[in-house]
Amino acid sequence: MIIKSIAIENFQCYSGPKENNTFEFRDGLNVIIGDNGSGKSKLYDAFFWVLYDKIFNSSTRDLEPTSHVGINLLSDSAKFNCELNQSVTATIQLILEDKKSNSQYPDGYLLQRSFKIKRVKELEDFNDPNAWEVASKSITTAEKKDILNFKPLHGDDSFSKIVDKLLPTAMKPYLWFQGEQVDSLIDFKKEDSLTEAINILSDISHYDFLIEVSEKVFNQASGAYKTELIRNSKLSKNANDLQKRQEELENNIKKAEKDLEQIQEQLLYAKENKDELLGKIEDAKELEKLKVEIETSKNKVNRVKNRLENARKNFNSNLFSKKWLLRNAAPYLDQFESLLKEYYEKRENQKIDYKIELQQEEARKNRLPENVPNKVYLGEMLKEKQCFLCDRSFEEGDHAHQYITSILEKAKSNRVRYSDFLQNDLKKNFDALYTTASYLRNHDIGTVDQSIQNELERINEIEDQQQIAIEEYKTIQDKLNHLLATTKVDKDESNKIINLFNQLDSSKDHFKEQEIHTKNRLEENKAELKKVLADLKESLGADINQGIALRKEITEAFAELSKSTRNMVYGEQIKRIEEEANKHFQKMTEENSSVRGRIILEKRGKSYMPKNVDENGVELTSINDSNIILIKLATIMAIVSAKGVTGLHPMISDAPTSKFSDNYTMGFCKTINKVFKQSIIISYDFYQNLELRNRLLNEVNGLGSVYVIEPSTSEESRMSRIDLSTKITTLN
Repeated sequence: MIIKSIAIENFQCYSGPKENNTFEFRDGLNVIIGDNGSGKSKLYDAFFWVLYDKIFNSSTRDLEPTSHVGINLLSDSAKFNCELNQSVTATIQLILEDKKSNSQYPDGYLLQRSFKIKRVKELEDFNDPNAWEVASKSITTAEKKDILNFKPLHGDDSFSKIVDKLLPTAMKPYLWFQGEQVDSLIDFKKEDSLTEAINILSDISHYDFLIEVSEKVFNQASGAYKTELIRNSKLSKNANDLQKRQEELENNIKKAEKDLEQIQEQLLYAKENKDELLGKIEDAKELEKLKVEIETSKNKVNRVKNRLENARKNFNSNLFSKKWLLRNAAPYLDQFESLLKEYYEKRENQKIDYKIELQQEEARKNRLPENVPNKVYLGEMLKEKQCFLCDRSFEEGDHAHQYITSILEKAKSNRVRYSDFLQNDLKKNFDALYTTASYLRNHDIGTVDQSIQNELERINEIEDQQQIAIEEYKTIQDKLNHLLATTKVDKDESNKIINLFNQLDSSKDHFKEQEIHTKNRLEENKAELKKVLADLKESLGADINQGIALRKEITEAFAELSKSTRNMVYGEQIKRIEEEANKHFQKMTEENSSVRGRIILEKRGKSYMPKNVDENGVELTSINDSNIILIKLATIMAIVSAKGVTGLHPMISDAPTSKFSDNYTMGFCKTINKVFKQSIIISYDFYQNLELRNRLLNEVNGLGSVYVIEPSTSEESRMSRIDLSTKITTLN
């Protein structure tokens, strides 16, 4: 059975009548391409809702029934335009085709689900639940095509029967999934995860029932045999010792088996969690590296910013500190020098004139009053104490001595000093200014322009450095943002992931050593127990009831046979899945040039772990997230192809290739097109990547329908969703 079309009316972002929101599908790979927010997930919800009456709640990350979703199921545009006391209905119609082996005419089916609400109040917020009368449940109809027309099918279970025929319950997880569900869909840590797949391929549950019955019978026979041993062991001390050793060994074996199971579980946990981190560890390391780089770059930006601020601040202070203020002072210095020269000349002339005048004045003042001897003679008279005029002698302190002394003092007091020839002489000040001006002219003023130019160039250089530092910071920030947008690793957990990865790696090695040691201990105890039982049997001999002993041996053999048969069947199915998975894995990775290896499913305790190994069986380490998803997708396809139902049911998946490179994406598309007669995938990968889109259209043989979906309104005008609808464009 395949899907011929889906028609959507007023369901979430698909507003308007069904005719405007119809997708028709063909055999082969059908692809719906859209940007984020274009309605891809809502289309996936539409498929699920029409079949199962549930949609995915992105907030709770869970599926919710229609009764919980309520009015949010319908498009805002339909609700906004609904008049008071009028109703609006969300409807999805699915048309199916089932080809019959005994007829060239296929059966056609129509499945429809609708949900009605009625506007009972005019409230400002049309999304207020109080404004609506909501139906208690959705309504389904199932019809079958009778030559030309669809006619209703009778029976309450007719709808669910068709759904189960389209997607059988057991097969549904492998036919219908979102990309983010792949990890949990095949959880190799849990035995049930793979056992569910094995149950699809074989009647493994029958063998489980046989094991349960055979172990029950064996336990009864073993209990009777032990009772017989206890009864007979009293007859022989050797038998008694052997029996005690038997019980001791049996307890040791139980403990060793329990220890081994726990160790294998811990080893499985360490390995599986390490493998889960393989896809994150490189991103975590890159995140840590980028965090260091961005912190270093941020500090560099701040340092350059501070240097630039200081340089700009110092530019003004340099007017004084570097004497840039004197940049245009040279003409004034020339004028000062000219005036100073003129000053010196005038001062020198005045000095000469004053000197002449002083000499004349000195001559006048050196003359004594008439009839008074020259002051030289007066001095000689004082020295000799003898008046040269009257030739009389006198003593110091006499009247004559005092008189001559007073005449000399008067002559001294009337003398004009040469240093007083100018009033307010500024020669020293002018000399100092001239010395400073000459120094400034020779050492500073001439270099001001070059100094300013150097400082401007320095500021420009720092500005360039700042721009480069900012660009480097933006580049690293863009890398960080891109990585955070495409990785599962949280920015604040990268260091924790690295430490956990290293811890798990160390734990794995530790548990592996313990596993080997415990297995050896278990085998040694089993070997000794076997010998003890043989010795005990020989010791007791004919004293043991042979019927009881035979019953114990037969039931034990039957229990072992049941287990070995079940393990053989299980192992065959594992091998079958492994072979099928490798076919798909090799096909999906054929364009990739890196080492891809092959998939093996290795038994670990009660579970099977996928390993990627080389041609010699050596495990390939450091496989990335894409490889892990590829292995699980290959396993999913293997379950379906091994079951042989690929032509009976469609595969529907949302974003299955979101983690893939272009080569892996194309490998997946080509492979899934060969595995399933019809597949429908919803993808972002081909939206912006036009080269990849062209490869899809030109390289995938038997390609079905390809659509591009886009919002009918631009992002700028989408402040509300009242006018929002979805534009559907067919590409082939």
